[in-house]
Amino acid sequence: MALDFDSARLTNSYLTSEHEEWRTLLRRFFDREIMRDLASRQYGV
Repeated sequence: MALDFDSARLTNSYLTSEHEEWRTLLRRFFDREIMRDLASRQYGV
């Protein structure tokens, strides 16, 4: 289960490419570690 809030985000001229890279890494970590753990707790996987 992936979260997708990008369509609701407003553009922000102060955010740099480094910020976008950080968001991508954080989202990848969240999907790989947090959501997987949450799914295993909910469904006993």
